[in-house]
Amino acid sequence: MRVILVAPSLSDPAHRRVLRALKRELTRAGDEVRVFPPKDGLPPAKLRRGLERLLKSSNAQVCHIQYFSRGLGYLEHLRWPKGVKLILTHQGASFELMERPALFRRLARRADGLSAVSRSGLRELRAVLPSARGKSRCIPNGADPPLRRRAAAPRRPFILSVGRLAAYKGTDVLLLAFAGLARLRPGLDLVICGPDQSRGRLARFARRLGLKGRLRLPGDVGAPQVARLLQACSFFVLPSRQENMPMALLEAMAAGKAVAACAVGGVGELVTHGVDGLLVAPQDVSALGRAMRRLAGDAGLRRRLGRQAARRARLFDWKTAAAGYRRLYAA
Repeated sequence: MRVILVAPSLSDPAHRRVLRALKRELTRAGDEVRVFPPKDGLPPAKLRRGLERLLKSSNAQVCHIQYFSRGLGYLEHLRWPKGVKLILTHQGASFELMERPALFRRLARRADGLSAVSRSGLRELRAVLPSARGKSRCIPNGADPPLRRRAAAPRRPFILSVGRLAAYKGTDVLLLAFAGLARLRPGLDLVICGPDQSRGRLARFARRLGLKGRLRLPGDVGAPQVARLLQACSFFVLPSRQENMPMALLEAMAAGKAVAACAVGGVGELVTHGVDGLLVAPQDVSALGRAMRRLAGDAGLRRRLGRQAARRARLFDWKTAAAGYRRLYAA
C-alpha cells in the first residue's frame, strides 16, 4: 500500500519519533511510505502545495495524519484528490489545547478512519464527534527497546523529566515539588529535557525557588542523549496536567525506570499505582513531592517498580501499532 504519513514537523521530538517508527514498521510490512513535511520552516502555502503534489505524484492510497495540537493549519484549504483514503489520529494531549479544533472536526467528518492513541483519547474523540464512533478505534503508540549499553554512573544522582516546558506539562508543579525535596536531599539534582515554550519563565521561576545549581535544562536534546539520561537517572517524573498517551513516560518504563506520574488522560492505562509506578493527582504538589521522596529514599522500591515497568512497556511496541493502522487502512 502507498502511504503518506503526515505530522506537523520533523523538529519536534514526539512528531519525529512517531513518523520514523511508523515508517520503519510499515515499510517492513511491505508498504511504500513517504513522510511529510520533508523539512521544517516552510510557509503554510508551500506546505499545502507540497502535500497536494505529493499526494498526486506518489499515487498515494492512504494519507495518514498524526494530528498533534498545533502546526497543521495549512490543511485548511488542501484539495484532496479522489481515491485517497484519509486516516486521522488524535495524538495531542487534549482537545482543549488544539490550535484548530474546527479543522480537526472537519477532517474527522471526512476521514475514512479515526484513531486515538489511548482509550482516554478515544473517549474524548467520540464525545467531541459522536458520529465518529463507528469508524474510530484505539491504537496506542509504541516504545523502541532501550539501549543495552551500561551507562556510566553520573557525578551526582538526578531525577529526569522529559517534555515541553509548558503549563499543560506541569513543569511548575514539578519545580515546586522538587524544591521541597532538594532541601532534604542536597545531593540529588533534577534534569528536565524539552523545548522551552515558556519563554524562559520557568527557568526564572526555578531561580526564585533557589534551585540554581540543582536544576539542568539542556533543552530539546536528541533521542540518543535522552536514552543515555534515562539509563543514568535515578527515576523518572511526569507531572502533566493533561496527557493523551505520553511517549516519554512509556520510553522511561521501557528503560526499566521507576516512574512517578500524575494520573491524567491515558497515564493510568500505562501505570498501575504501586505495581509499575506511583500515581498522584494532577497539580498536587504535596502528593508529587511525597512520591518523589519515596523513590529517592528507597532503592529497593525503585528496582521493583522499574522491573515491572519494563514488563508493562513491552506490551506497547511500534510493530503492533503499525499492524493496527494497516487494519484501519484496509477497513
